[in-house]
Amino acid sequence: EMKKDLFFPQYIMAIRNPSTAMPAFHNSKAIKYHGLKGQVPLDQWRQHRDMYFKEMLEEWKSILETWKGMEPYQVGLYLVYEHLWDVHEGPSLLVRLSKLLEKAGFSTILKKKD
Repeated sequence: EMKKDLFFPQYIMAIRNPSTAMPAFHNSKAIKYHGLKGQVPLDQWRQHRDMYFKEMLEEWKSILETWKGMEPYQVGLYLVYEHLWDVHEGPSLLVRLSKLLEKAGFSTILKKKD
């Protein structure tokens, strides 16, 4: 709190759809800690999902709620991971991201429109 004036008051909240984030996280752990090559078999993912779904969803929600409650900061942009790769959503999301970064004092390569 003593150094809050050193930080821009708006933050970028990166969000990933839990229906894609949870399997990706499970798969990356299997690769990192169990030497998996490729993708977790579907039956193993379903077993993991069925055992831990409620806890995983609560943890995902908790992260969002914690950041939304951070004082004196506020959400400047929700950066939805899946939108970055979408041909319709991606470009406008990057423009909004660039504008927020400029507002925070960073230089960007966004071309100015007259």
